Amino acid sequence: MRRPTAGRSELRFESVRQVEGALSAFSAHATMVVGGQWLLVAILIAVVFAAGAVNGIGGIGFAQLSAVAMTIATDPHTSIVLLSVTVPPLAALQARHNYTDGAGVRPMLPLIVPALIGVPIGVYLLGTVPADIVAGLLGVVTILYVGATWGRRRWALDPRVARSISPGVGLMAGVSNGMLGVSGPILGPFLLSIGISAGSFAFAISTVFLSMSTLRLADLVVTEQAPPSLLAVGLVLLAPALGGQRLGFALQPRIRDDSFRRLILLLLASAAVTLLARGVAAVHI
Repeated sequence: MRRPTAGRSELRFESVRQVEGALSAFSAHATMVVGGQWLLVAILIAVVFAAGAVNGIGGIGFAQLSAVAMTIATDPHTSIVLLSVTVPPLAALQARHNYTDGAGVRPMLPLIVPALIGVPIGVYLLGTVPADIVAGLLGVVTILYVGATWGRRRWALDPRVARSISPGVGLMAGVSNGMLGVSGPILGPFLLSIGISAGSFAFAISTVFLSMSTLRLADLVVTEQAPPSLLAVGLVLLAPALGGQRLGFALQPRIRDDSFRRLILLLLASAAVTLLARGVAAVHI
C-alpha cells in the first residue's frame, strides 16, 4: 500500500489546523455578538416564527413586525442585518405562492430602479445615523403603516399621476428599506391606490421586497456592516421564519382576516410607541 509522504501529511495537518482555527475564531466572534444570551436567541426565533405566520396569512408584515420586535430586543443595526438574511427567501416564496400571470408586477416596473438606487443610500444612513434616532424613525414609519392599513380604505389615483409619482415612491421606499429594513408603509398604500387586486398585490410587493432586500444584504456585506456571526444567526432564524410562513399559508383560509389583521396592527402600534419614545429621548439628550 502506498503511504502518504511526510510533506503531504504535514500539509494536510496544517490545513486541518487552519480550519479548526477559523471555526474557533468564528465561534468566539458569534459568542461575543450574541453575548451568550441564548434566551435572546430563543425570543428572536419566536418572533420570526410568529412574523412568518403573519406573512403567510396576510401576504405582508414579516419585515414590519420583525423589525419592531428585533429593534426593541437588540438594536436597529442588528435588526437590519438579520432581516437582510431572512426576508429574501420569504419574499421569494410569497411571490411564488401568489403568482398568477405576472400582471401584478407591471405597475411596479417604473419604481423598481429608483427603489434599488435608494437602498444603498439607506444603508449608508444606517451606518451614520445614531441607533436611537433610527429606532424613532422606525416607530414613525410603523405608526404611518398602522394608520394607512387599519381600515383598508382605497383611494384611487389617476393613472397619469401614479406613473409620474412612482419613481419618487420607489426612491423613498428604497431609502426606507435600506435604513429601517421596511418599506411596506410606503409601497402598500401606493399599490392600493392604483386598484391592484389582492393576489397581484401580494405578488408585486413581494417581488419588490425580494429585489431590495437582496441588494441590501449585498451592500451590507460589501461595506462590512454585516459580521459573519450575525449572518450565521440570520441563517438560524431562517428555518423558524419559513416554518411560520408555511403555517400561515395553511391557516390562511381558516382565519378571519379582519380581526387577525387588526390585532397585529394594535401590537405594532404599541411597539411603535416604544420605539418613538427612544427616538424622542435621544433628541432631547
